Amino acid sequence: MLNQTFYDDARQEYDSLRGNASWRRFGQKTGVIRAKVTGWSAFHYTAGGPIRLSLDAIDLESLGVALEYRTDGDTFWWLDPQTGEIGFWVSGTADESDESDEDLEERGAIRVEPVSSHESYSDMEDFIAGVDDAQARDLLSRAIERQRPFRHFKDTLLEFPELREGWFAFHDRTMRRRAIEWLVDVGVVDGNEAEKALEQ
Repeated sequence: MLNQTFYDDARQEYDSLRGNASWRRFGQKTGVIRAKVTGWSAFHYTAGGPIRLSLDAIDLESLGVALEYRTDGDTFWWLDPQTGEIGFWVSGTADESDESDEDLEERGAIRVEPVSSHESYSDMEDFIAGVDDAQARDLLSRAIERQRPFRHFKDTLLEFPELREGWFAFHDRTMRRRAIEWLVDVGVVDGNEAEKALEQ
């Protein structure tokens, strides 16, 4: 059970890092306290101090996919801050063995909120700015100015196989960086380790 002293220590630790937040106690079985800022967890604390995972324990590629998955409230991706497990939750599943969203919350799972479409659009702009081929750069610029810019961007890349591979590499690097930054933001990995990984 979580006692008041444990709770107060956790709050002091969190506030020293990120300022005031809306708190709730939970995790009587797992011994975890969560600070609730927006959406789901932003900070987790155990009797041994803040939970920190190694980046090696987390599938950054899967997290990148989760960060791009935009949907309604009936489905979402989540991360277990104690194990690094990443999963996908679907509302109304017929399998009674599956965890409910309340079960995930009780164990301290963090809901992965996707990046905005504006950020994804900026990624295309950044990639296009680095294209040396003037014709390809012009066609790609026009593609993202049309309705359904993401679809037209991908269709235009089909005309330039080498650029298409370049986009995949650029996108993978961008999402890896974004995934690491997200992990730091929610307090799951150590900032120094993340900084070193981003320098690679």
